[in-house]
Amino acid sequence: MTRICLFLLLCVTCSAVSKPIVIGSYLIPGLIESTSTGRLIELLKDIEQITHLEFEVKLYPTKRVQLMFQQGQLPAYFPELEAQRSFPSCRTAAFMEKKIVVFNRLSEPMITDIKQLKGKRVGAVRGFSYGKNITHNPDLTIEWVSNDEVNLKKLQARRIDAFVGDLSSSINAIKMLQLDNEVHYNLAQPINELDVFFMFQQDSQLGAVCNQVNEAILLLKQQGKLDDLFLK
Repeated sequence: MTRICLFLLLCVTCSAVSKPIVIGSYLIPGLIESTSTGRLIELLKDIEQITHLEFEVKLYPTKRVQLMFQQGQLPAYFPELEAQRSFPSCRTAAFMEKKIVVFNRLSEPMITDIKQLKGKRVGAVRGFSYGKNITHNPDLTIEWVSNDEVNLKKLQARRIDAFVGDLSSSINAIKMLQLDNEVHYNLAQPINELDVFFMFQQDSQLGAVCNQVNEAILLLKQQGKLDDLFLK
């Protein structure tokens, strides 16, 4: 009888361990295209291979992901920045730097310093993280829109002087609207850089998973695979 109980206990334990870990995320052009495509999904697959963990990606609106995590309804999510980090929580090492750059009309001098934005009408996307030196800057006049396609159209129509964005969603929007010859920017001179990482609930089991993912990120960084993934 004791052996049977022990066998059943081991079966239940194995089943719990092998169950995929639900991880939340949200659509980001180029980075998260679906639950199975995007550069961040490729990163997650690399992490699964190293750690032998299995994740189940579920997509929600950005704010809902963050709220569900805060309420304990999600074991983990990604990507996240320090400014939006929930406490208590476990964060991994950064797997990429989110570079915030300025996009403006090709016919005008390129903007590479935040001071150059003073007095200008600056476009930005609601829900997108830029850092407090931009969003809480009293010298900036920010006009919030739903996406970078709107920013580009406003820039074309001279309704804004520039907009802030990154090398994924913003540049994807430029390529999609075929405006490469009308807009310029300098990725080598960002006006802000933000760490991007995974978030896990801070209990004993998920804390251990967080540490495993952290080690996998550090290994991928040492191998140069993160540069291959995010700088290509």
